[in-house]
Amino acid sequence: MAEFWKILGAAVACAVMALTLRAAHRPMATAFSLAAGAALLMALAEPLRQAVEVLQGIASYAPEGREQLALMLRLLGVSFAAEFAAQACRDAGEDGIALRVELSAKVMLVILAAPLLRQLAGMILELTA
Repeated sequence: MAEFWKILGAAVACAVMALTLRAAHRPMATAFSLAAGAALLMALAEPLRQAVEVLQGIASYAPEGREQLALMLRLLGVSFAAEFAAQACRDAGEDGIALRVELSAKVMLVILAAPLLRQLAGMILELTA
């Protein structure tokens, strides 16, 4: 939990520095914001590893846990990567591109989740038939 607060503190400090820098040199502030975002993402490597371990532990209780875990990790990966890319686009002042990134992520999530949705629909049809 302490690591979380350190990351939040670093994020706020970076935001203040970017805001200060933006007043003097806008392009440099954009570059700083992107670099700070990447550094903060790298700081999440260990917490992400721990989260994956928790999910693996949960998946070990289910007979089809590995397949479900793999799907969940792919979905989370797409979500996190798209959010990071969209925010980087917004930091650069490209809101339109950020919206397209978010839309493409939603489409990708539907494609990735399609097998699970088919399985769920089959179960529902079995129960109602």
